[in-house]
Amino acid sequence: MKKVSIVIPTYNEEENIKPITDAVIDEIETFLPEYTYEILIIDNNSQDKTRTIIRAICRENKLVKAILTRRILARIVRHIMDCFRQAVTVQYFFAQIFKIR
Repeated sequence: MKKVSIVIPTYNEEENIKPITDAVIDEIETFLPEYTYEILIIDNNSQDKTRTIIRAICRENKLVKAILTRRILARIVRHIMDCFRQAVTVQYFFAQIFKIR
């Protein structure tokens, strides 16, 4: 079976993380039934209840994994979000993070 991986970066998203995770799962299961999936939630040291909610989501669904950082990864998260907003290529993403020319 084919597999799709989804990365969701978070920072203080206690109100949004469960609805977005549920929506992503629903979209995959509805429109990509021939795929299995994994969802990786990367939390950037949230100060609200985001981490608690992420842990609960991971307990409920073993296809959802979490990376809970203690350090600020603002540059990487900013570039990930820029890439999603601009719908650019993976090459652009790595070029921006590592300043590859």
